[in-house]
Amino acid sequence: GQDKSFIVQVEGQIENNLMVPVGKRFGDIGYIELPPLKVEEQEYIDIVQQSIQEIDQTPTCGWIVDLRRHAGGEGPFFESTRPLRKSEDETFLKKPQAPIAVLLSSLTYSMGEFTAILILGVDKAQSFGEITGGNHPTISLFRLSNKAKMGITTFSEIIVPDVEIKNDWRYFQTEDDPVIKTAMEWLMQQETCKNE
Repeated sequence: GQDKSFIVQVEGQIENNLMVPVGKRFGDIGYIELPPLKVEEQEYIDIVQQSIQEIDQTPTCGWIVDLRRHAGGEGPFFESTRPLRKSEDETFLKKPQAPIAVLLSSLTYSMGEFTAILILGVDKAQSFGEITGGNHPTISLFRLSNKAKMGITTFSEIIVPDVEIKNDWRYFQTEDDPVIKTAMEWLMQQETCKNE
């Protein structure tokens, strides 16, 4: 059921009450929110990966990565989710490569969108929520006549989620959050969760 949710507490310096990554569990589903970077890069990675490991002490059949409040900025956002994307011999997860639901909103912008695109590039990933704010970076590589490579960063348009559903911020990160509920319904239809 969905009555087993909890917040993972991770030790670390959190200054000025700014947003830091949040880990939760909804039944058999793991949940990670990736906000913009407000702590040191390694601390951010440690918080996310320790949360993932703590949540997975009881095996999870799927994951939610929430980027709805990610308004951009540089940081190790994609790197921090590495355990969710690696094969059995490369990760500590009890069920490697479980399906991932990526949550988006109109506040998701720039590097938040870029992180979403990278995560959605793996197998068994789908996006839910609202059309993003736009302006995510895309890097195009060109080979020059002297055989050197040059990268040009351009900024692309919005991301339209696979399943569009309006956010209701009154229920953010709760079992009544309509985007989380829809994502969980999809996850529970996937093979790893059907067998639970």
